[in-house]
Amino acid sequence: MDNNSVNGKSGISEKMRWGIIAQTVFVVAALILSGYACFRSHEIRRIIIYAGQALVCLLIIGFGTFKSKDENRKYLVFIINCYALLEILRAVLIITTGIEPVVSGITRLIMAVIACNCVILADRIDKKDSEIISIGIVVLEVILYLVFIFGFPGVMYGRINKFIPLAGVLIAGSIALFTKAKNQQLGTDESAETTFPKWTQAVGVLLAAILVVVSLGNVGSKGQPGTPGSYEELSSWTDSAPLKAELTSYMADITDINSPNYIPVDRRIAVFDMDGTLISETNPYYFDHCLLIYRVLEDPDYKDKASDFEKETAYAILKGIQTGEFPEDMMNMHGQAVASAFKGMTMDEFMDYVLKFREEAAPGYDGMTRKESFYQPMVEVVDYLQENGFTVYVVSGTDRIISRGIVKDKLNIPMSQVIGSDENIISSSQGDADGLEVQMQPGDKIITGGKFLTKDLQMNKVSVIAQEIGVQPVLAFGNSTGDSSMCDYVVNNNPYKSLAFMLCCDDLEREYGNEAKAKKMHDLSIEHNWVPVSMKNDWTTIYGEDVTKNPDFGLDYYYDYDIPN
Repeated sequence: MDNNSVNGKSGISEKMRWGIIAQTVFVVAALILSGYACFRSHEIRRIIIYAGQALVCLLIIGFGTFKSKDENRKYLVFIINCYALLEILRAVLIITTGIEPVVSGITRLIMAVIACNCVILADRIDKKDSEIISIGIVVLEVILYLVFIFGFPGVMYGRINKFIPLAGVLIAGSIALFTKAKNQQLGTDESAETTFPKWTQAVGVLLAAILVVVSLGNVGSKGQPGTPGSYEELSSWTDSAPLKAELTSYMADITDINSPNYIPVDRRIAVFDMDGTLISETNPYYFDHCLLIYRVLEDPDYKDKASDFEKETAYAILKGIQTGEFPEDMMNMHGQAVASAFKGMTMDEFMDYVLKFREEAAPGYDGMTRKESFYQPMVEVVDYLQENGFTVYVVSGTDRIISRGIVKDKLNIPMSQVIGSDENIISSSQGDADGLEVQMQPGDKIITGGKFLTKDLQMNKVSVIAQEIGVQPVLAFGNSTGDSSMCDYVVNNNPYKSLAFMLCCDDLEREYGNEAKAKKMHDLSIEHNWVPVSMKNDWTTIYGEDVTKNPDFGLDYYYDYDIPN
């Protein structure tokens, strides 16, 4: 028997039957994905959409698998109307922060077209035209989500949200396939009665149009208050997080041109510390300290050339990791050791060395490399600020070139806006001569000179901000007393409304926190009028859902390292 033939009992061809089985598996996957996303989401708008997707999946499974009687055609009509409602809600609640108003409007109208086609399909369910319309829905879904994923990735924030478009396409595809199957199974009798009065379809179309027009009223220009999604952009922050409330309220105020606190775009400057503020400083210690240990004690191309001072510094860092006790002059020792250990490299060679080292697995974690050890919630803050017209600077105590290597391709920040501690930079023919005495020669390269200059911590951070940025920032983000001067500089005597935020390393389950240090920073924040950030209570994730803490991986290497007497 030809496998294209129609089964006498079910009225469905064998190919169609296998297609329905496969589609049922897919829609079950969509159900699981939507349910999990609904459970993990902390945003009411997303929960509405995910819950709607899960409901439609259940209806499709129930109708497509178990409902086969002719009089139950109405179930498919009900499913399609539910899907139409879901698309209307999606159009109204869609997150559009950072998207140009015209693009946002077109997107909503496309979704309205999808919804209206669904309503029309429900009215014409007894006709073969329904198959064409339902396939059109799939095409529209695919085009729409491709535009969002590749054109506006910020709309689909977070790893789970980026997979949700798949659920929408599977749902639309399921409707299309089950519509075709039911038409084949139940026939296409054009005399069949319409389940709902025709006026309900007209009301559905009108409702879709009204809701979309109303929702378009919320579409402001980029970065303006009232733009849907200001909260959703910070999707890894709990709704109760003080930073979330403070920052979004602040943004609504300072971007409102009619507000007395309005800040011109050219004065919207934010400064971020790096280690412990943007990236982990606990794998198991600062990135640049671990880099020096590797360079001096392990790199086969350099360890035999390392000076006694460089080795002494590397061992002092290891001892500090193991015991918590560091030499009083550790910062200057480390700065000079880094300068001398990488002496003679060109900027590109130094950068490539850092880029290669950051590819290593991050000690103490599963599923993460050193370059991926950025705090996801803080990356969202950087993106949120940039979408609202802010220029963001990284001001770190880590060496400037190393800082640029860490940030490169991980944050949308130009290298000129990454500031760090400095060593001297010379020409390859300069030697020990002062730069005032030397003219650069054709063929000379720019290389590291091996002399440590400044460590950008404490007051030095303020000095370098004044020198290199030239204006007082209005937002500051730090995590330690090394950032205290920077934060005080931002919030005091500022001509514009300003805020400072301090991270408190209080998460002991997902991170290697320190409760005593976190408590001290929290109290200091209250004393100085900074906004404290609790990694434990304010963040729904730290590094992403695929990263887990594993104290048995990597950390023992540093803790058990044999240190000479």
